[in-house]
Amino acid sequence: KEGSHTREKLYEFYVWTFSQKIHDDEALNHRQYMETLTKSLHEYPKNIFIMHTIASQSSLRWFDVRKLLLKTPTNESIFYLLIASKLCEERIIAEDDSKIYQHRIFNTIDGLMSRSTSGISSILTWRLYLRAAFNYDFSKCRRILYEALDKYPMVKSFYLDGSRYLSEDLSQLHDLIIEKGIRIHSLI
Repeated sequence: KEGSHTREKLYEFYVWTFSQKIHDDEALNHRQYMETLTKSLHEYPKNIFIMHTIASQSSLRWFDVRKLLLKTPTNESIFYLLIASKLCEERIIAEDDSKIYQHRIFNTIDGLMSRSTSGISSILTWRLYLRAAFNYDFSKCRRILYEALDKYPMVKSFYLDGSRYLSEDLSQLHDLIIEKGIRIHSLI
């Protein structure tokens, strides 16, 4: 166990050092850097430091970041992919170009969540998926909400999100809340 922890820390240091060098020296071999990142994530797919370094690296193209983070998709890698998308979107000044990143991130999450073999399923991931649908493709909001409610029927935040994003479904959501016996307190 001790050797594994030390090895993981060495990978973190190696990735960090490489990221600093590529920041300072653009002539650094991009292929070698990608191999280092790939190997690091292959060894430690849930290492938050490595994912953070990849997500915040401005020298990597979107497709490289996506490929690296989705090599072994986890809830954590989805969150860092969202962070990377937001950082790319903020670097873009034109409104039309920033829509490209919203499109890319929605399609990525949609593809992952609609696959039954993905193994990615957490309440926060479903809420982010619902939010992405609301921002990008409103027509899919209802389907996503009811899939999330089917998977996690006792989670109050889905009912609240549903009432926020799909106000026309309030009566259906209210009926579901009563049927499940869920208590939601509100301030008037």
